[in-house]
Amino acid sequence: MCVLGNLGHDDGVDEGVDEGVDEGVWYASYGSNMWWDRFRCYLEGGAPPGGTRRHEGARDPSPPTGSRAVRLPHRMYFAGHAAGWGGGGVSFLDHERLGHDDPACAWGRAWRVTREQFDDVVAQENGLLPGTLAIDVAQLGPGDWRLIAPGAYGRLVLVEHLDGVPMVTFTSLRPLAEADLHAPAGAYLRTLVLGLLDGTDLEAADIGALLAAVPGAAGRWTGQAIAELAQL
Repeated sequence: MCVLGNLGHDDGVDEGVDEGVDEGVWYASYGSNMWWDRFRCYLEGGAPPGGTRRHEGARDPSPPTGSRAVRLPHRMYFAGHAAGWGGGGVSFLDHERLGHDDPACAWGRAWRVTREQFDDVVAQENGLLPGTLAIDVAQLGPGDWRLIAPGAYGRLVLVEHLDGVPMVTFTSLRPLAEADLHAPAGAYLRTLVLGLLDGTDLEAADIGALLAAVPGAAGRWTGQAIAELAQL
């Protein structure tokens, strides 16, 4: 896992961490949650720009205490049919763990949240109510995984430890080889473009080329078309 630094500049993110407070986890997002205006809906409640599904929000709506740009040692793909995003595919990570220098490693944005907030984000991603899950990552090592829910994102993965704090993410129970690949809708892709523009030092053209090569989008979207979504 490659940590690229705190490159984001979201006004709503509190970069300070108080002494004595639960260190929580780094939630490594790699899809629409890389964009703060979308991710905040899982904490504060409401529907994201371009999406139709409303979220309950976390029991604790406080903003993250930090964000980092990261590369995750897994290949990303688009699959399924998300009604809240026009019926298009959404982001998942393959189960195979890649080498840290593999160019196929997915770009991501890690958010520093409390463990309770992470539990509530995972619950909502799987169609459950906040407060339903209580996830223990203490016994997991880098690359370890466990089943945590029966929904679309029921596989929890501990990516690595960052600053001594677990970095965790979640994906489908099905690997890329068994996935129902489906192209994402423009509204969904736009959230990824905006999240990467804000959270990394990548340019729109580079982001477009990266996402156009992702299984599910490859052959259905061009890099130029994806890059232009940032202007909508």
